[in-house]
Amino acid sequence: MSIEKIQSLGNKLGRTRKAIRDIEDEAKRTKDELKILKCEIETELLDLMTEAKIGSIKTESGECYAKSKRNSIGIISMPHALKFAKDNDCFTLDKRLVEQALKNVEELPECFERKIVEFISVRKPKQEE
Repeated sequence: MSIEKIQSLGNKLGRTRKAIRDIEDEAKRTKDELKILKCEIETELLDLMTEAKIGSIKTESGECYAKSKRNSIGIISMPHALKFAKDNDCFTLDKRLVEQALKNVEELPECFERKIVEFISVRKPKQEE
C-alpha cells in the first residue's frame, strides 16, 4: 500500500468528519431556534388561555394542551431560613419539606416567598390498538 493512498484516505476521513460536524452544528442551531419559537408560542398560548379563562384545548392532531400551575417556595434570606429550620427542629433546609409544611399557611415567614409558575402540559392522543 502506498503512502499516497494512506494520505488520501486520511484526508478523505478528515473531510467527512468536518462535514458531519457542520451538519451537527447546523442541526443544533435549527433546534435552538425551534426551542425559542416553542417557548414564545407557549407563552402567548398561556396568556390567551388565561385571558379567555380556558383550562385546556384539543388540537386537530388530537393532542391536548392544558394550562397548569406549579407552586413552590423561594428562599429570600438564607440566614433567616436556616434559623427557621433550626427553630422547627430541622437539621437541614429541604425545600420540598418546607413547601409541604407551608403549603396551607396564609402568611409565609419573612425569609420565604411563594412562587407560582404557569406552564403548558401536553397529552398526546391515545393510540388505538
